[in-house]
Amino acid sequence: MESLHKLEGAIAQWFKDVPHLPQGGRVWLFENVWWIALIGAIVGAVTVLPGLFVLFGAGALVAIFAGPIVTTLSGIFFFASILSLAFLVAISVITGLAVQPLKDQEKKGWDYLFLAVILGIVSNVANIILTVSLSGLLGALISALVGLYFLYEIREYYEVKVSKKSPKPKAATLASDEKTEKA
Repeated sequence: MESLHKLEGAIAQWFKDVPHLPQGGRVWLFENVWWIALIGAIVGAVTVLPGLFVLFGAGALVAIFAGPIVTTLSGIFFFASILSLAFLVAISVITGLAVQPLKDQEKKGWDYLFLAVILGIVSNVANIILTVSLSGLLGALISALVGLYFLYEIREYYEVKVSKKSPKPKAATLASDEKTEKA
């Protein structure tokens, strides 16, 4: 987990000087990211079953009707697809685990989302390598940058330390704190 926090700090440096969303947009995202994560976890979980049916159905047809070269190539793609589905399951579970901590505005939820984004990047890289598909490289790069951008737009809100006696930080309080810091 320590190496994940080091990676988090390193990536934070990349996004330090990029243009930021307006304050209202960042606050809205901070307050609502939990249900966006919930939708993502549900969509990911629902996608796994049809993916398995297509994968095993198509794999059986290729093995029956194709020659040895096509069967060998399809084996590589079959392995890449199984690996992608395994990553999808892991990402969906981790995103699902993030929902309640995000709803409670805890840093742990942000950490889960960060891990899910990193796993998505690793999944894309593995898929590009296994399928030798450079056309997916641009899409994977854009996806990673957009996901990390929005994640880092709300990161600062999860770094506010809250004692057990004080209430959870509210977005309005965080917005006023930021205005005070700029003055």
